[in-house]
Amino acid sequence: MPSQRKPVGDLGEILTTVFLAERVPQVIWVGSSNLEYDIVIPFPNGEIFQKPTAISVKTRKKMKWKGMGIPPNKQKFEKTQTDLKTKGWDFWIALMLYSLKDNEMWFKIHLIPSDSITDEWFVGKERQISIQRIEEEAKANPRILTFASKG
Repeated sequence: MPSQRKPVGDLGEILTTVFLAERVPQVIWVGSSNLEYDIVIPFPNGEIFQKPTAISVKTRKKMKWKGMGIPPNKQKFEKTQTDLKTKGWDFWIALMLYSLKDNEMWFKIHLIPSDSITDEWFVGKERQISIQRIEEEAKANPRILTFASKG
């Protein structure tokens, strides 16, 4: 039986791209390009993004998040952030949470600038960024943008 991981991951990337397309002049979904990011914004308009930006999108089904996290690990995160910064680009993480129940779908997308992510965000021997921390910080940090479906 084929895995659902790829289509679900693509769904998060595509929905994030659609939301951003309404807010910035150009959004490019690079999806399966074997890069450390999924979306690029080459020409920011200064409202959300101040520099060209690369975004890594992670998609997860809504469930109990205690202790769970999303890639990248701290080392890969810092390397990607540094590599992009060297080129004059910013790096952001997007987390799309979703739920399917009966014939309805709910989703929420958090867009997080990488410079908001500190060491305390990493869980499990610094292998993952804490989803619980993202949810908590999204309420308190105005730099973290959240888009959600109704419901």
